Amino acid sequence: MKISFTFKSSFFILSSLIFTHCNIAYAEIIGSERIEPIVITATLSETPVSKIANSVTVFDSKQIASMNVQTVADVIRFAPGIDIVANGGPGQPVSAFIRGAKSEQTLVMIDGVEINDPSTPSRSCDLANITLENVERIEIIRGPQSPLFGSDAIGGVINIITKRADGRYRANIAAEGGSFTTHIVNGYSSGMTDIADFSAGFSWIDTDGFSAASEDTGNIENDRYKNLSFTGNGHFYSTDILSFGTILRIQDSETDLDKFGSTGGDDPNYKSDIRQIFWGANGTLFLLDDRWKQNIFFSIADHKRELKDSPDESSMDSSHGKYNGKIWSLNWRNFFDFIDYNKIIAGIEYQKENADSTYISDSGGFIYEDNFQASSAYTASYYLQDQLNYNEIFFGTVGLRVDDHERFGAETTYRISPGLLIEKTGTSLKGSYSTGFKAPSLYQLFSPIYGNTDLGPEKTNSWEAGLVQSLFSQKVSVGLTYFKQEFKNMIDYEFSSSKYINIAKAESRGIELSANCNLINNLNLGAAYTYMKAEDLSDSTELLRRPKNKFSINANYTFLEKWDFYAGIIYVGERLDMNFSSYPSSLITLDSYTLVNLSLSWRASEHIRLYGRIDNVFDEDYQEVYGYGTPGVAAYGGIKISY
Repeated sequence: MKISFTFKSSFFILSSLIFTHCNIAYAEIIGSERIEPIVITATLSETPVSKIANSVTVFDSKQIASMNVQTVADVIRFAPGIDIVANGGPGQPVSAFIRGAKSEQTLVMIDGVEINDPSTPSRSCDLANITLENVERIEIIRGPQSPLFGSDAIGGVINIITKRADGRYRANIAAEGGSFTTHIVNGYSSGMTDIADFSAGFSWIDTDGFSAASEDTGNIENDRYKNLSFTGNGHFYSTDILSFGTILRIQDSETDLDKFGSTGGDDPNYKSDIRQIFWGANGTLFLLDDRWKQNIFFSIADHKRELKDSPDESSMDSSHGKYNGKIWSLNWRNFFDFIDYNKIIAGIEYQKENADSTYISDSGGFIYEDNFQASSAYTASYYLQDQLNYNEIFFGTVGLRVDDHERFGAETTYRISPGLLIEKTGTSLKGSYSTGFKAPSLYQLFSPIYGNTDLGPEKTNSWEAGLVQSLFSQKVSVGLTYFKQEFKNMIDYEFSSSKYINIAKAESRGIELSANCNLINNLNLGAAYTYMKAEDLSDSTELLRRPKNKFSINANYTFLEKWDFYAGIIYVGERLDMNFSSYPSSLITLDSYTLVNLSLSWRASEHIRLYGRIDNVFDEDYQEVYGYGTPGVAAYGGIKISY
């Protein structure tokens, strides 16, 4: 297609100009005027990014607001080293792959509450329904983080951090409409007193969507999506040395599904209902002039899913599935800050998960049942971390954790992350070596049909090295990281035995380059490039849906005081996928694609903001999963009223 070729050529020319303008600069922070934000997730304490050896990407509230998008997945797809894959349009399953790791090897949290679903076969997290109301920032930590967070974090961690009240009462409400008969309403309020503060937000989305199964293969039925979400937090300061806090998120969604991708995938009666509640509460005690801080954090994640497919005119096939999962976690953390250059964290965590599911299908009189009875497992964990910052020159962390799992016993992981800051030249040298593990899911262990109680944990080891360079009085920040990660004992399904077994081995390696440039007032340019080779070591084939090349550009520009312009460009290279529309299934190569998203907002007054957004400006025809649809050019507009 001529227009696509012309645009892609200009895309790479534009990227070259940006990188030249930024003095070939690559940085770890995307599109933020704050060159050096504070990061919490990497060390569990507020630390400037220049004093952290981890690979970190932060999206702050200004960056998120400028995009005018609705979900976490829409934001983080621009981060280096992470690939977002959706099985269709709004509400369809969305997976995140960090540095080639499987999606279930990424831990997702909201204010520290783990939201991975234990009722899924692999304990993964579906990002489709995580909206942005009340979100202050999103922190992404790449590479194994098991020493602090245990299982599920061997690919990395995504922590969604909610807003806190900032000293005065605030409230806003916004309404948006646009393509695919989309209607969105969301609101936010916050306030504080001398002894307490709160913030709360809600989001309502209703859209006709488009066919989850690709329209290019004859599927024409739109798949509707509805989502109602609420997120709130509160904090109470009972005395000078004691405080309490709580976080609550409730999300309820209904989505029309299709049977499969490609020809004949349409199904007008296939629907999913998902209801999730995430709650956390903590108490903090400050002792010895705040040099010893104790925190007790309790959380519950409750997942309920129902999938129902009734007979229709085109097919008499039917199915019904119900899935329940819950995670309880109790975490006692001690923060010791007796020495200026040395911070120690010691903690104990107890986590219990349970899940059950029932599934039955009728296909032409052939009845299939999978009844997974209620099963549970617990893990007791002990961890220690030492965070160093000697004379603002040498910094780093050393972490050690022991997780004692009910089924397979104790597993020890560790992380060593040194760094060196040369203040005179603005150069940071960083490196790390870390190990991690992922426990088998309850379904993989206890499924009466496919389970294997002899399963052991998946394991990984990873190392990385890089540098970050600040230039022009920190108006430009540049960074380069090389990483290599090995995965072994990976759990996969073996067709000959019809069981899950520890069989797979994989490796990913590559480079991450990123840039942030703020040389011109009110104009911020960010860019990120990832080259990655992720392969299955058993047969040297590329891992599915992991592109070798990914590149993104973000631009934010404020002009005439009241106008804000945002442009987001993302290029995703070729990658392998499976074609399940024929038997036997076969490998297929998905074409590369380039997307351009534009957004413009106008502050009509102190309290009113109007905005518009165009996604996929050049109407690129592409697929993230073979056989599943993606949106063409789409336009949205809205109004936000603030107090």
